[in-house]
Amino acid sequence: MIILQLMIMVLAVEAISEIIVDSYITDGCRNKIKRIAYNPDKPPDDTIFHNFIVFVDKLVSCGYCTSVWVSGFLSIWSPQLFENGLVNWVCFTFMIHRSSNWAHVLFQLVKKGRVFTCDIILKHVYSKEEK
Repeated sequence: MIILQLMIMVLAVEAISEIIVDSYITDGCRNKIKRIAYNPDKPPDDTIFHNFIVFVDKLVSCGYCTSVWVSGFLSIWSPQLFENGLVNWVCFTFMIHRSSNWAHVLFQLVKKGRVFTCDIILKHVYSKEEK
């Protein structure tokens, strides 16, 4: 049962991160954050609010970064997987984050038809090693 829960969480983190970073649905929100963070008509100020908006812009622009935060947030609701405290929660968060990144790579390979390209590259690399 724990393996199934981990797989569901990995897929959920990958999907949520993809929606936040690359989805057409969130384009408007990401563009608004970017306009506020990097307004060309106003020089950047060094206030806490401006620094926070820049941080949020960087977060929603990077799938890798977003998956860390989504993993941490979702893993809060899986206490049975990290019963021994904060260290286990942090380890679990990064394990889910890394696994979701690999799931993302796999989905992109399949989605964009690059599976065959990777097979060809791997065959080429291995054929050079044999010589």
